[in-house]
Amino acid sequence: MGRLFNYDSPFMQTLTRFATVFFCGICWLLCCIPIITAGASNVAMYRMMFNIREEKPAGAGMFFKTFAKEFGKSTILWLIDLIFVALLAIAYWMIASASEKGTGSALLLIVFFIPFFLWMTTFAYVFPLNSYFENTIGRTILNGLLISLRYLRCTVPVLAMSLIPIIGFVISEYYFILLLPLWVLVVIPLIFYFQSRFFLKVFTDLIPAEENSGLSEGSGSVDEISG
Repeated sequence: MGRLFNYDSPFMQTLTRFATVFFCGICWLLCCIPIITAGASNVAMYRMMFNIREEKPAGAGMFFKTFAKEFGKSTILWLIDLIFVALLAIAYWMIASASEKGTGSALLLIVFFIPFFLWMTTFAYVFPLNSYFENTIGRTILNGLLISLRYLRCTVPVLAMSLIPIIGFVISEYYFILLLPLWVLVVIPLIFYFQSRFFLKVFTDLIPAEENSGLSEGSGSVDEISG
C-alpha cells in the first residue's frame, strides 16, 4: 500500500499529471477573463498540455511565460477568429430571415454549412499549431485548414470534444449553470488535455517532413502537408 503513494509510482505520477492539468486550467481561466486575451490563453494552455505529454516542464511559471511570448500573434489570430464568427452569425441571421419568407432556406443552409465547417475545422488547429510551431499568421491559418482536412480522423474527435460544453448547455441550462465551476475547472481542462493527444499525433507525423527540409519544432513552418 505504501508503494502506491511513492512519488515515482504510476498512481502518484498520474495524480500529479492531472493536478497540473487542473492547475493550468485555473491559469487559463484567469487569462481568458478579459476576453481579448483568450487566444493567448488557449495557446499557452495547449503548450502546457503538450509539455505534460512530452514530460517537459509545465506549471504556472511556464504558462505565463508562454502567454507573454505568444500574446501578440495569438491575439491577432483570436481577433480573426472572432471576425469569422461575426460574419457567420450575420450570414445565419440573413438565412433565418430568408427562411421566414420561404426563400430557398434549405439551399441557403447547405451553402452556409460549408464556410461554417471550414471555420470550425481550421480554428480547431490554429491555436495548437501556434503553440507548437513558429510560423506567420497567414501560414498558420492556411496550415490549420489544410491539416484539419487531411487528418479528418483526428479532426472529428477534436471537434466532438469541443462541442461537449455546448451539448451540456443544450441538454440542461439549469444544471449547466449550477455545475459551471465543475465545467470550467475540470471538464474544459480535460478537453484540452485529451485533444492534445490527437494534435500531437498529427504534429509528430508532420515533423519528419520538416526535418528533411532543415526545419524543426518551434522554429519552422508546416508547409509540407500535401505529400
